[in-house]
Amino acid sequence: MRGVLTGSLALAVLASSTPARAEHPPDPFAREYEVPADRDVGAAAGQFRAIGSGLVGYGRPGAELGLHGTLELMTFAYLGVRASLESTLLRPAGDPMLLSGKVGPSLHLFPYRRVDVSLFFEGGVAGVDLTGSATAMPILSPGGTLEIWVAPWAFLRGEAHLDWGIYGSSEVPHGYLRLVGVGGLGVAM
Repeated sequence: MRGVLTGSLALAVLASSTPARAEHPPDPFAREYEVPADRDVGAAAGQFRAIGSGLVGYGRPGAELGLHGTLELMTFAYLGVRASLESTLLRPAGDPMLLSGKVGPSLHLFPYRRVDVSLFFEGGVAGVDLTGSATAMPILSPGGTLEIWVAPWAFLRGEAHLDWGIYGSSEVPHGYLRLVGVGGLGVAM
């Protein structure tokens, strides 16, 4: 009996010329599994970026000039962590010199593109009037950037942010508020 069953099963398999097929609808999630295409320019996950810039600030006493530098690590394509140093060099009479260091997150709205816009919020500490009666001040800086990529490794960056803090000088609190424009060249690795 066993031999008859095996023989009839073998004949059934040999007699069928095409295997049975089931029709399935297309996979609705197929695009989710595709590997992203490589792009030559733009913010991308894992990038380390260094930007050197000139600074123009405008506060109550008037305009001032200085230098600004930023290091940024892109943890994801849209999210980065940045650290900035800035210093005023030429300032109006009576306005204190400022040297600040800040750290905070950045949100890139258009990664993997030639033109990118980002928003950031940094906080840190600033040294005020380091050549005279030096004092420290907490500083907050919300702002935004515009980047235009000119090569796979280089981009132009324009940035605008507010610097806000309160410091004490001669036992009197002073408010510090200025609008800052920054422009420079960045490199990405």
